[in-house]
Amino acid sequence: LPPGLEIRRIRPSDRAALERLSTVTWQHQVQAPCWGIHLPERQAQHRKDYGDLVDDDEATVWLALLDGEPVGLQGY
Repeated sequence: LPPGLEIRRIRPSDRAALERLSTVTWQHQVQAPCWGIHLPERQAQHRKDYGDLVDDDEATVWLALLDGEPVGLQGY
């Protein structure tokens, strides 16, 4: 791995990091060529849903950190 990069399963303490990363996918998908829809009134629930992944026993989520800062995630 590159220096400073860590990839690990999420922990309960990662809730805030997941909430911050909740915007990454939809901000990309609303642009061309996708033109997806993300309603502003849905944002608060969307953010909470990402944070709640730390409590979901059926979800497997990996978090990437660069120098301790969250930079990506992958969920299954």
